[in-house]
Amino acid sequence: MSHVVVVVCHGCCCGTARKHPDVDHDAHLNRLEQAIQRCGQGSVRVSECLNQCSESNLIQVRRSRSEHGRSRREILWFGRVLDDDQVEDLADWVEQGCAGDPPEALVPHLFGPSAVRYRSDLFLGSDPIAGSSAQEREGRVENG
Repeated sequence: MSHVVVVVCHGCCCGTARKHPDVDHDAHLNRLEQAIQRCGQGSVRVSECLNQCSESNLIQVRRSRSEHGRSRREILWFGRVLDDDQVEDLADWVEQGCAGDPPEALVPHLFGPSAVRYRSDLFLGSDPIAGSSAQEREGRVENG
């Protein structure tokens, strides 16, 4: 089983009723804390801001895993995690030590460098959640 650290952005705009008034942010945080306790191999940390506000609500999963006989660390960024089912899927995966690939339902929520490993649509340049290309979101496409 791998060591897991779940970092929950909770304070600036993520995790607040100001930006997402219909989300029970405290219940989501509590569920992830319960999942880490059941996993027994990690911790939940709360960050005031992870500086990815356009992806609110943001959850980062840091895990170490063995691959090809070598241990490696991986950081997965999940954006727009706003409903109870998404949090439940993530919590179930955390309870299992984040073994294997992320839950299929959460793969579209992955962004950042590690997302390319799990999201084939990023090779095509589209982002099904944001409705814009990955290049546009990263500022690599000029407008005009």
